[in-house]
Amino acid sequence: MSDPNDDAIGDTPDADPELTRNRSGGGAAGVWRVVTSLVVVALVIVLIVVFL
Repeated sequence: MSDPNDDAIGDTPDADPELTRNRSGGGAAGVWRVVTSLVVVALVIVLIVVFL
């Protein structure tokens, strides 16, 4: 039987450290992204209602 800790590809690491992002402190940026998206959607809806 194979060892469950064996990597299917070999001895490759799970993730390249240069490609993984550090998530610490990213919560505030995510909140601002959501708020900005909601504001843009609301503006589009208002413009559609006004001009139709």
